Amino acid sequence: MKGEILADFFVEKPNEDPPDTSVVKTPQDPCTLFTDGSSCVDGSGAGLILTSHEGTKFTYALRFQFTTSNNEAEYEALIAGLRITA
Repeated sequence: MKGEILADFFVEKPNEDPPDTSVVKTPQDPCTLFTDGSSCVDGSGAGLILTSHEGTKFTYALRFQFTTSNNEAEYEALIAGLRITA
């Protein structure tokens, strides 16, 4: 079944090259994001430290209003950190 799906994909895929596009790179110094999530009987939460390219540190502490496993808390911490940086 999997091979049949792959074969159908190649048959239906158009044989066109993507249009030429230019990529503009803007010079930006990266920020650093440290995250840690934790879950226990009392609840779950996350800690975030965002360091700007100038060296300014922003610290965040989050408490989740839903139950999670330790792995889910880690992923939620990362997602929260990415949302803060956007």
